[in-house]
Amino acid sequence: QIQKRLLKMNRICKAFSGVQVLSDVGFDLYSGEVHILVGENGAGKSTLIKILGGVYDDFTGQIHLGSESVRFKSVNEAASKGISIIHQELSLVGPMSVAENIFLGREKTRGLLLDKTSMAKQAHKRLASLGLDIDVTRPVADFPLGTKQMIEICKSLALDCRIIVMDEPTSALTEPEVEKLFGIIEKLKNQGCGIIYSTHKMEEIYRLADRITVLRDGKQIATAAAAGLDKDKL
Repeated sequence: QIQKRLLKMNRICKAFSGVQVLSDVGFDLYSGEVHILVGENGAGKSTLIKILGGVYDDFTGQIHLGSESVRFKSVNEAASKGISIIHQELSLVGPMSVAENIFLGREKTRGLLLDKTSMAKQAHKRLASLGLDIDVTRPVADFPLGTKQMIEICKSLALDCRIIVMDEPTSALTEPEVEKLFGIIEKLKNQGCGIIYSTHKMEEIYRLADRITVLRDGKQIATAAAAGLDKDKL
């Protein structure tokens, strides 16, 4: 199922005020793959993710998307190239409806008016494809955190993102919400998306990972297929 390489990060280095937080880190991602990023707090996982997502552009090293060399100056620029980062702090606007959130910044219009009917239909269809049947005309604030996360993922897909980064996505979810999220990850894989997943939960790692990269003290310690890396070694 793993097909073409979507991403290659090469020799990534980053320092904050003279303190080296990443040294020569490499990372790659293929379509139809979950590549899990593990390491203790302070290992450099979030920094690597933020470099990919356009939050930091003052780093050394190369990023290739397919055969194109890129260096993003902003989150929007990364998103325009198909990269979506779903942070623990979600970027949804509570008082706005689910449909309005999904199409935020890319609203559909008819003449000078918002085409709310069309947005609601498309939002409902996209959420249904992820197994979520909710009233998309209700404010996002009405829904529990797990549902908000699904809405955030749906928003990524509405932007046609091929690379989806999930940073500790289950930290505030209930058991049924976690199961639903894992089902969605399976669907995203089948659609050819590549997923970078950062977690420190052992059971999640072995349930989801195709490959695992371990960071420690800002260095890449190992990248290996999950099947060939037992828990003790990890």
